[in-house]
Amino acid sequence: MLKEKTLVSLEYHVYKVEGENETLLEENAPQRPLQFIVGDGMMVPSFEAEICKLNKDDEYDFVKPCEETFGPRADENVRVLPKDIFCIEGKFDEERVFKGAMVTLMTQDGQPVPSRVLDITEEGVKVDLNHPMAGLTLRFKGKVLDLIELTDEQYDALHQSSCGCGGGCGGNCGGECGGCGEGHDHEGECHCDGNCGCN
Repeated sequence: MLKEKTLVSLEYHVYKVEGENETLLEENAPQRPLQFIVGDGMMVPSFEAEICKLNKDDEYDFVKPCEETFGPRADENVRVLPKDIFCIEGKFDEERVFKGAMVTLMTQDGQPVPSRVLDITEEGVKVDLNHPMAGLTLRFKGKVLDLIELTDEQYDALHQSSCGCGGGCGGNCGGECGGCGEGHDHEGECHCDGNCGCN
C-alpha cells in the first residue's frame, strides 16, 4: 500500500460502460500525467484505493459502479438559479453562461461544483449540479508512471503552489453555493457529492 504524502503520476483513461459498449470520456495528454497526492482527498476514494495497491510501472484496469464513484444522478440537483447571480457589474455574463456551458459553482466552504447550464429563461438559469459522470458505470485504465514519497518540506511546497480543483466533487457537501469561480457570486444550495481531482 502506498503511504500518505506519496505523489502519484498516472497514465489515465476513463470510459463509460454500457453493457458491452464503452465510450472514452477522459484521458490525460501524454505530456501531462494525472497527478495526485495520496491521502489528500483529491481523488474518488474507490479509485485511490485501487491505485494504492500498485507499484511503479504497474498497469491498471478496473470497473466501478456509480455508487462507488460519483453517485447516482439526483433530480433535485437540477435547479433554476436567479439570473442576477450570473451578472458582472450588473450585466448578465453571456460570454460564459450559455446553454451547454460548464460553470463552476462554489460551496460556502470553497469546494468547487462543476455544473452544466441546461437552459436560460426569463425565470433564471437552469443548471445541473450533478457531477458529469454521476449515474455512470466507469472503467479506469492506465499505468503508474511514477511514485514519489514527499518529504514534509516538499509536501508543504506543493500545497502552497497547488492548482485549483478541476474535477468533480464526490462526497455530499450539502452546503450553499456561494461563488462560481468565474468572478460571480452564485448563491443557492448545492449538494455536490465530494472529492476533487486536480487536472
